[in-house]
Amino acid sequence: MLTRLKSKRKTTTAGKGNISPLIALEAHFLDIILQLAVMRQPLTPSGAIQLINSLVETSHFQREIIEWKAKHLALKEDDTAVENPAYLGKKYWRNFRKRHPELKTKKAVKFDAKRDDWCTYDNFVAMYDGVYAAMVKSGVAIELPNEVMVTLDGTITDNEAEMYGRKTKYLLTKPEYILFVDEVGCNTSQKNDGNVGGEKFLITEDQRAMLRSSVQDCHFTVLGFTNGKGEPVCCVIIVASMEISAKHILGLQPCVQEVVGDPESNVEENSYGPLKYYLYGLTCAVGGITVVTYVTIAVRMDSSLVIF
Repeated sequence: MLTRLKSKRKTTTAGKGNISPLIALEAHFLDIILQLAVMRQPLTPSGAIQLINSLVETSHFQREIIEWKAKHLALKEDDTAVENPAYLGKKYWRNFRKRHPELKTKKAVKFDAKRDDWCTYDNFVAMYDGVYAAMVKSGVAIELPNEVMVTLDGTITDNEAEMYGRKTKYLLTKPEYILFVDEVGCNTSQKNDGNVGGEKFLITEDQRAMLRSSVQDCHFTVLGFTNGKGEPVCCVIIVASMEISAKHILGLQPCVQEVVGDPESNVEENSYGPLKYYLYGLTCAVGGITVVTYVTIAVRMDSSLVIF
């Protein structure tokens, strides 16, 4: 390549190539494609090409496309553009992607239709208004006459750089009494679990790395509770089961001397203590105070387990 370079010869490109006749409309095409993604109706690349072709099919740009192709392209007889000269194909789409690098392709994730119907701005505003009103009524927050800027620790500030989140009319007075909960579903079966980070195990050459695992399906939901200070409060596990007993939840030491009646029926009297049938029980700790929680009844209603 160096031998082809001559002294005083330009090494930069002389031009930027041919300009697409639809360059003025591409911002409009891009807005439609991105807005459909926001609406959770994203297009595939082939669907995007079909959309663009349908938009220019009955417009005056169709003639400009035909004239541009006749001037710059040598069409083959088996080319789609011979039968439909205004057709925009894969090459146009590749150039469109180059001109708009903000457009990416990713695998889709299924989104619940019911969640999509209810996750609207108005519904969220109504929900938060109800929550704030209940917090003020219960005495864990106060309502101010005007919106203010608040720092991360809950103090009012006039410095916008110190503001955390959006302006608000509500201030928390007892955040330790406000509980937040998040849930995650899981399964005891490890059959479809992948390797963590692609980790490998040591074996001989003719062996297979086999891990002892549970393959029995048992779905459960874990609820993690934290308070308004960000401190953990308790963890709740809901197991999909036809029936559940206290011993499955609390753990037990059957060798204790003192048992009050039937342990399955008298959970409270036999829980929480070194000499109790149910040694640990369920506890919640808030502000250094340990609160014991007991499971008293497990009732199956309408194909679901309700614990009281």
